[in-house]
Parts: sequence; structure tokens; C-alpha cells
Amino acid sequence: TRLGLTLVTLCAVGLTLVTLCAVGLTLVTLCAVGLTLVTLCAVGLTLVTLCAVGLTLVTLCAVGLTLVTLCAVGLTLVTLCAVGLTLVTLCAVGLTLVTLCAVGLT
Repeated sequence: TRLGLTLVTLCAVGLTLVTLCAVGLTLVTLCAVGLTLVTLCAVGLTLVTLCAVGLTLVTLCAVGLTLVTLCAVGLTLVTLCAVGLTLVTLCAVGLTLVTLCAVGLT
């Protein structure tokens, strides 16, 4: 009976970790967006440099400044990616605990 209660407790932990898995997978998706925005950041910084060259490049400058702003968003999403990968690892632990839960309830 005590083993059963322990397994039921592990089941609750496992279900919580499976929920965190969904959050983790969402953050990993955001990571892909973040890495794209970081790439755009390099383009943006290049365009900001070109902006100083002359009035003909002023339009590109506006694009560059926008991309530099997106760079900050991208770096934030890359940080969230690390959190997401951690949660995906916890997901594997959660699925293991849910399996143990099923064995315990049987």
C-alpha cells in the first residue's frame, strides 16, 4: 500500500512534468523563431552601417533599425529556448514517472 501511494505521488509529479513538456516544446518552437531573428540582427547591423553612407541608403537604415529591434526579441527567444530544452528533458522524466504510475496502479 505504501509503495502504491509512492507511485501515485510520482504519477502526479509525472503528469505535471508532461504539462511542462508542452510548454517546453512551445519554447523550442520559439527558439527557431529566435535564431531566425538573430540572423536578421546581423543583417540589421550591416544595414545600420550602410545608413551612414548616404541619403540613398536612408530607406535601408529604417529597415536596419527595425531588424536591430527584432534582434533584442531574438536574443530573448534564444534564452527561452534554453528553458524549453530543459523542460523537454523534464518531459522525459515525467513520461517515465507516468509509466511507473501505470505500473503502480496495476
